[in-house]
Amino acid sequence: MCQPTLAQMATPAATPTVVTCSIEPRPIDFIGPLLETETPQTTPTPLAALPGGTAADAETTAAVLAVVEELTACVNAGDYLRAFALYDDAYLRRLIDPEGLMDPAVAIEIGKSLANVTPSNEDDITQITHIVAATVLPDGTVALAVETMGGVDREQDDTQVDLFVLAQISGSWRIVDSAADIDFTLATPTS
Repeated sequence: MCQPTLAQMATPAATPTVVTCSIEPRPIDFIGPLLETETPQTTPTPLAALPGGTAADAETTAAVLAVVEELTACVNAGDYLRAFALYDDAYLRRLIDPEGLMDPAVAIEIGKSLANVTPSNEDDITQITHIVAATVLPDGTVALAVETMGGVDREQDDTQVDLFVLAQISGSWRIVDSAADIDFTLATPTS
């Protein structure tokens, strides 16, 4: 079994770069076309730990981290139509209506509710503190584990490790799977 390969830990910069939520948002009616796609036959096994792979290079790590940072900025801004633009359609389909039971009228109402941008309270802001690991998986996707601090329903100094799997789709990195608060322990290298 492959052991996860760790990326170099990020250190805070003297002047942090402000990440904005600037991706083109999904349209309010985006759920309708997702519902018209084929219902997933099986839901993949939920992620519980960092999958094994080889260390991602610095350029790839920076590219996937930029997506996750923008996602965090969008969620903190309460701009979910923009946040969902960072996800792959198939993954969104699995998240929103995995059983294929959603009524189109409900989809329209959900889309309308997502258009209401309500920024998080200062106490509910999520921050990425550092990269825990970035690995290229055998299928070419990249698993990025980041330590986050704060967020809704957590104290501001509480940390956890969140995992994102990203794939290049039409020339852009998109989130194809994710898991919050994974169990992450450093594997002891074998000789």
